[in-house]
Amino acid sequence: RFEELCKELDDACSRKTLRGILNYRLTRERSYLDEIKSSGSVYTDEDIWGAAPADGDFYLIDGGAYDGDTAEDFAEAWGGRARLYIYCFEADRANCRLLEDKKALFYPHQLFVSHSALWDSTGSGMVLSDSGLSGRVTEQGTECVVTKRIDDLDFERLDFIKLDIEGAERRCLEGARKTIETYHPGLAICAYHLQDDLFVLSDFIKSLDCPYDMKLRHYKN
Repeated sequence: RFEELCKELDDACSRKTLRGILNYRLTRERSYLDEIKSSGSVYTDEDIWGAAPADGDFYLIDGGAYDGDTAEDFAEAWGGRARLYIYCFEADRANCRLLEDKKALFYPHQLFVSHSALWDSTGSGMVLSDSGLSGRVTEQGTECVVTKRIDDLDFERLDFIKLDIEGAERRCLEGARKTIETYHPGLAICAYHLQDDLFVLSDFIKSLDCPYDMKLRHYKN
């Protein structure tokens, strides 16, 4: 299955990245990760997305928005030409307060903050386990959080989806299938939280009723 995935990736850098990840998993030798570490910005890497969006409006979802750090990256990389409408979904209430405090700093771009967890259903009774960068929704935790399904949000346009939601990426994507097939947004999806993410997430992309090129990169440590 890894051989098949390797063939399905769109470019040589992606295939090299996959081999490096697998070699690291087999050996735990960090040198394999050092060899494939990308120098680009995690979600706005020009090697993947090309230049900034053209003049006009650009609508994107920031799933797992934390304290607004990735929203700041979007504004810096893409906000020079386009007006950004950033829909932030964050399960941690404290992080949401930080996001609310920063909203004015993004002008003329608009930041919309939702204290919720992206999932494959709306209104599920989930709770937040841990907090800060590693908060995730589970069945046991400390803070109740509402779930939201992207397909229930009735977007009239969507250009980009970023997901870093601690292993819930697959559940969120299943709840966004209609929206993705309708608007064909760019997808920047973390694929390292669960051991089989590389298979499950790529299988989802292949199952869509619209064509996508698949690229894989490794960032940070």
